[in-house]
Amino acid sequence: MSVIKMVSLAVLGVLVLSDSIFAAPPDFQKDIQPLMTKYCVECHGASKPKSGVRLDSYDALIAKSRKQSVIPGDPDKSRLVMTMTGAAKLMPPKKFTPRPTTEEIDLIKEWIKAGTKNYS
Repeated sequence: MSVIKMVSLAVLGVLVLSDSIFAAPPDFQKDIQPLMTKYCVECHGASKPKSGVRLDSYDALIAKSRKQSVIPGDPDKSRLVMTMTGAAKLMPPKKFTPRPTTEEIDLIKEWIKAGTKNYS
């Protein structure tokens, strides 16, 4: 293999890798809030939130309480992720469709892992 091809492949590899390393974390307003609205707010909105859990705003979602939904930096211990994946009581319940996709749940996990910032 020629030196030019090797250098080209190395540069391409660095560019691909740097894109994934330096990608911006998910944005609450753009990426996460629409998912909460789509799957959660019907039952966990401001008026009569089921089980006292509100998921209709950034502040409600990250509020520290006995029923804390999100633990910044730790998606595996975050109740929101646990309920969406079935590690805790499955939410939304099976009777509700559509259900969050694996990609949507992964996006929520990524947001939590990045520290649950609200950049908007």
